[in-house]
Amino acid sequence: MDDHTREINGISFSVTPFRAMEAFRLQSYLLRTLGPGLAEILGGLNIGSAQGINAEINGIGLARGIESLFQKLDDSALETLLKRLLYGTRAAWKGAGGKLLKMPFGEEFDNAFDVVFAGKIFTVYQLVAFILEVNFPDFFVQVGKVFGKRTRKTFSFEPAEKPLTLEPDVLATSEN
Repeated sequence: MDDHTREINGISFSVTPFRAMEAFRLQSYLLRTLGPGLAEILGGLNIGSAQGINAEINGIGLARGIESLFQKLDDSALETLLKRLLYGTRAAWKGAGGKLLKMPFGEEFDNAFDVVFAGKIFTVYQLVAFILEVNFPDFFVQVGKVFGKRTRKTFSFEPAEKPLTLEPDVLATSEN
């Protein structure tokens, strides 16, 4: 399976697609857990209105959907989900003095998470969207057909002009 690499907020992330059975299990878990909240979010987008995808967004419905998503995931469930999604992902970025730093998300997940996302917490959401895009591309194609431009603005990221290589240089730690 080929890795997919994308630069997000100055960090080059390399994602290896999940094995098929893990993708199937994870998709089932995501639909069971997050499906009702996603349905509320879609309702907040007023997709069923006469204006279709050009309708105004219902902020209250959208907020309720997001709230529902987070109610389904307590801290422990959210951490477990993030670990499953990010496992095997590698991050690379230029540190002080232009030194290439890299950090895999694996056994030392908490340390990697703290080092890579310190001061860049919104990057987590963008990375999760990229991981889902890599592993469930058919979902994004179908959603794109239904939601058009609105979805592309939400779920697409510009590819890195020159992605950082993930060649060995320096393994980042919380001390770097």
